[in-house]
Amino acid sequence: CTVPELAHCDLQERVCPEKDDPQKLIFVADRFDCSKYYYCYNGKFHPHGCAPGLHWDPVNNWCTTIAESKCKNFTPYTEVNEPTLVPKKVNCQDDQARWVKHPRSERHYYLCYKGKSLLKRCDDGLVWDAATHSCNFHK
Repeated sequence: CTVPELAHCDLQERVCPEKDDPQKLIFVADRFDCSKYYYCYNGKFHPHGCAPGLHWDPVNNWCTTIAESKCKNFTPYTEVNEPTLVPKKVNCQDDQARWVKHPRSERHYYLCYKGKSLLKRCDDGLVWDAATHSCNFHK
């Protein structure tokens, strides 16, 4: 036996808890495509992708430039556990996982999940793109 990141298991073999913990979200980088990742929600992994030209950064759990991501086409899953201060304009009252643009910063956004929110930041030189739900180059 070994830890999942050393076992090189397929995504379906990884554990995605039935009960979601908004303070401990689970993200998994795609093993074969650096621009794709999965997030755990309601006991299942859901696919998501970065904007064109960007790669998933499993250390910071956001899309970033290819050079900054240091993707090697396989990375272990990571968990997010960071407190956040939510401005009054952010409404995370429903149970759906969704992304919300920060009201005052184009580099920041929130991942709303089960009534809680996690503040995330795009890497240097990138801004939050609400249309693609990912960090992207400034238009």
